[in-house]
Formats: sequence, structure tokens, C-alpha cells
Amino acid sequence: MLLTQVYCGYMRPRRLKQPQNRPRMAFSYATFSACVSDRWQLAIGDPNIAGWAICAAYALAAILAIIVLRVAPFDPAHRSRERILWALIACLMAALALNKQLDLQSLMVAVGRCLAQEQGWYENRRLVQRGFIFALIALAVLGGAAIIWLLRGIVRHNLMALLGLAAFAGFVLIRAGHLFHIFVPEQLVADILLHHLTTLLEAMSPILIIAATWGRLRQARPQAVT
Repeated sequence: MLLTQVYCGYMRPRRLKQPQNRPRMAFSYATFSACVSDRWQLAIGDPNIAGWAICAAYALAAILAIIVLRVAPFDPAHRSRERILWALIACLMAALALNKQLDLQSLMVAVGRCLAQEQGWYENRRLVQRGFIFALIALAVLGGAAIIWLLRGIVRHNLMALLGLAAFAGFVLIRAGHLFHIFVPEQLVADILLHHLTTLLEAMSPILIIAATWGRLRQARPQAVT
């Protein structure tokens, strides 16, 4: 009888202990705000010569793009499309000049991480980060295709400006991937090379835009004289 009980008890399938669902905490705006404040403060983002130089280049590119928008001798057949391009460039360069020292992308990252902690999906944040990177890539490809379609037939006249926009897109994608540790090796040498590459792309973008505006303004000068 004892052996039968032992045998039956041994053969009876054991019930697995079900994991207990942790109760989700209610969202607390005070905790969320404190988390963001710990990660980001309103201050000068790059208080060095290089940072201020790039900021000044963005501001100069924005001002020159506005001047091009007003006085450049656009082809009457394509005037409206080219004005859209240069209006977008002026707005983009002005926003980048403002963001360069406010470091708003760090605020966005802080908001995302604190939101993940408050909502309980911080351990799965890599999936969200990869989705964000793929969305940026798709946006860059679709945006580039839309601009090329917008400038169909006159790409050659705005090639320098398009290269500046391409440099900016490359800078954003590499910087975002490095910030989220996605598609980026962790070796020190690679990290240093990527840092220099992003700095180069960030500096090239406004420089190419300035060169493009200078070429457009030189075209307008003979007409102003005549």
C-alpha cells in the first residue's frame, strides 16, 4: 500500500508554479517629470568652439537660404518647386541651429526611457529603439525620393543643396544608431571613428548648403547689376 502511494505520487504530474503577474503601477506624472529632469536639463549642449562654430554655420545657412528664397533667379517653369525646397532648407537649418545648443534629441531620449520605466517595458526597449531606427531609415529614403521627384528636371541646379541634405540624413542615422547602441560595434576604435564621422557629416551639411546658396546668389548678381 505504501509503495503504491509512493509510486502514484511519483507518477502524478507536478503542477508548475504559475508566475504571478506583477501589478502595474499607475502612471505618475510627478515621478516621470522627476526622471526626465534627472536625465536632461536646459543648458548649452556643446559649450566649445566646435559646437558654437557648427551652430553659427547652421544659422548662416538658414539666413542665406532665406535670401536665396527672396532674390534667386529661379526658372519660371520650376519656380514654385524650387521655392518649396529652399523654404524647407531654411526651416531645417534654423531648427538645427536652435537644437545644436539646446540638445533636444537628448530630451527626446530621456522622455522615451523614463516613459519605458513608468509603463514597465524598459527591458524591451531595444525593440522600440530598432523600430525607431527603421522608421528613420524609411523616412530618409521616402523623403529623399520625394525631394528628387519634386526637383525632377532641375536636380543639377540644386545638387550641392541635395548633398547637404544627404549629409544631414547620414549624420542623423549614424548618431541615432550610436545613441541606441544599434548597428554599432562596441570597440573603442570604432567608437572613436564613428564620433569623427558624425562630426564630419554634421559640419559638412551646413557648409554644403552655404556653398549652394553662394552659387545661387552669384547667379542673381548679374541680374541685379543689369
